[in-house]
Amino acid sequence: MSYLDRLKDKIRENHSPGELTKLTEPGFVGFVSDPDRRICEKLPADLQEEWERGIASLEPDKPLGCYDADRWRRIVRDCDNLIADFGKSAAALGWSTIDLFGFPADALNLGGLVWRLDGGRLIAMDENCATYRWPYSDRTSRFARGYLEQMAARFVPVWELGE
Repeated sequence: MSYLDRLKDKIRENHSPGELTKLTEPGFVGFVSDPDRRICEKLPADLQEEWERGIASLEPDKPLGCYDADRWRRIVRDCDNLIADFGKSAAALGWSTIDLFGFPADALNLGGLVWRLDGGRLIAMDENCATYRWPYSDRTSRFARGYLEQMAARFVPVWELGE
């Protein structure tokens, strides 16, 4: 008996398929290795559609929040670029609305990924981190998914900022 035949026998002998991986609740995405881990509250297509609707409601010439006209136009352009280049991937990877489009609802001096771009360009994204290039520079920076999670109540999606 060849080594390969012995190996196949051993695999058959020890292989017990056991219980199939449970499906996660409808409307949620999970990992096969951990079906109870939820990476986003909505299916990726629904989340991306929500983002697209929110971004479509932004008017470049009507700033929301306390942002001046130039900064506001960059914000709207950054939202458009992010959703066009990485929207589908970001939703599938489990990025939240606040991770991407969160803006301070109070006087905090920080925000989500779009808030940080300020005219820069997102160049890479995975399930943990987004890498972006600073405007007018070759320097890059990174933003960690979930960074704002502990303070999520202090942020709103950019399209929900008051006038």
